[in-house]
Amino acid sequence: MDDRFQRQYFPLFTAPEAAPDADPDGDTFNNHSEYIAGTNPTNALSLLKIDSVVLNTNGSTLAWESAAGKRYQVFSRLDLDNALWQAVGAPVTAAGASTAFTDASATNGFRFYRVQALP
Repeated sequence: MDDRFQRQYFPLFTAPEAAPDADPDGDTFNNHSEYIAGTNPTNALSLLKIDSVVLNTNGSTLAWESAAGKRYQVFSRLDLDNALWQAVGAPVTAAGASTAFTDASATNGFRFYRVQALP
């Protein structure tokens, strides 16, 4: 994890709450995950999550808060319990604070989605 990230968010970057495995904001994402996602490790409302999924004739369009320059991969599966997560398309590089991705193959079916920040 980059020391600049720790110095940005923690007065004492060597403090226990600044450690890569620590979760000082209690949002279930440790500091290393927050660093990769570009989120604020001291704000529980700053986390990587899908904000919306809209299905129309063009497919399913997902939207999430992002960090400019960070890369994300969208995954889907048809069954929450028994199916494997499959990558949908190529990784997406965020241009700003919000990113949208359209899964053109999802025009008439129910799917589960997740978005993963890539290192």
